[in-house]
Amino acid sequence: MTEASQTNAPSAERLRKVNPFSRHVWQRGQEMYPALRQQLIHDDCDGLDDLGFRISMCLRMTAAFQTGEALDKVRTALVRRYDPTHVHVPYVASLNHLRRFDDALRYAGQLARSEPDSVGAKLLLIDQLFIAGFPGKGIQTIKRSLGDVFQHNRQQAHKLVRILIEAGQLDWLRAHFPQLADRQPRSAQADRLSSGPCDVPVYCISLPADHRRLATTRHFTDYGSPYHVVEGILGRTLPEGIKTSVTRGDRSMITDAEIGCSLSHMKAWEMVARDIGPNDYALIIEDDARFMFGAPRGMTATITAAREVGAELVFINRRACDATIQNLPSRDVELANVDAGFYPDPEQWKPQDPGWGGDGYLVTGAMAARLADMWLKVGVLGAVDWQLSMMCHKRLQPWHDVRALKNIYRMLDGSKDLPMITGYTTNTPLIDTRDHGFSSINAG
Repeated sequence: MTEASQTNAPSAERLRKVNPFSRHVWQRGQEMYPALRQQLIHDDCDGLDDLGFRISMCLRMTAAFQTGEALDKVRTALVRRYDPTHVHVPYVASLNHLRRFDDALRYAGQLARSEPDSVGAKLLLIDQLFIAGFPGKGIQTIKRSLGDVFQHNRQQAHKLVRILIEAGQLDWLRAHFPQLADRQPRSAQADRLSSGPCDVPVYCISLPADHRRLATTRHFTDYGSPYHVVEGILGRTLPEGIKTSVTRGDRSMITDAEIGCSLSHMKAWEMVARDIGPNDYALIIEDDARFMFGAPRGMTATITAAREVGAELVFINRRACDATIQNLPSRDVELANVDAGFYPDPEQWKPQDPGWGGDGYLVTGAMAARLADMWLKVGVLGAVDWQLSMMCHKRLQPWHDVRALKNIYRMLDGSKDLPMITGYTTNTPLIDTRDHGFSSINAG
């Protein structure tokens, strides 16, 4: 390595602090990018540590800061100098960031054909089929590849098994790979849940530009009832005056993405309140949602349990229900009031990455109307999922040390007229999230 490259090239530690797809560290990434590109393409890099990581960051930064033509040139230069296996995956991810989904799919397909024995190439193609909006082809590719993947990478094979179960392919799985089906805990749980028809309408929140992601989500969540697409709001496109008017508290702690997400859910509540009766239920999801056991397994039992306790808001997503699973271990579907103190240790409810999750919850028409009416009066305080869940507590736990919740905590805890919502979680969550890496495309 030359003396100049040793002096100017950013360290791996500095690079790890940069996400070039995030607006918050855009400037820091731009400062590092020229030296990193110079180092990898022109300098002598023999013995360089974290080579694969540096190549990945270089490609991602090129996609974030340069043109598509520049990205292709950088890929060509990197492939000439280094092991192409270090280049394939980050290059495809960078194409996705540029929304060149067809190019990324074509590249992944060519790689799989040129390296038919490569499990990594098969997995890359499967993910890309889902990202590019071809879930049917993705499922068929999983079926053709599952045996080979299992022989070489059992962890990834079980990931593919879960996708098949989410797609309602449990019967096929048992017929062709019975041992894999039996080893997957979701198989036994799916058997205990009814897969009968369900008339609960679905409201799926999705940004207009994410129609490919929506196509994949719909494949996993459409069970024949009315399916409504709620056009999401991109927070960073809103005028600053609107963002200021709808937020409360410390605006610096509320991101544009949180504002857009919160208003998107409010839009969904208004649609539900308009469309269904006050005592009827609707399912609100985000466009990375999947039924854990195949749609609509478990919905009938959950709706029955909700009616028995008069629940108008029920979180059915896995992240929100983790602690409920531990403390209501019955195999029957049960609901627990979020504020009922069913956590033996309050720390169990402490925020965990990636949060409570608004990716799957049931609301009645009456609750949707109430939420839509009160939301702007309360104000957008932060992430909609945490704001919803914290408004279900009469007394808030002191989690203000968690920066993402500081503003929500301060505003709700300091209110003399604390707006309360009665919310429930289930011991049998039905919704999980899986976006095959798509989230990095819209980060920030």
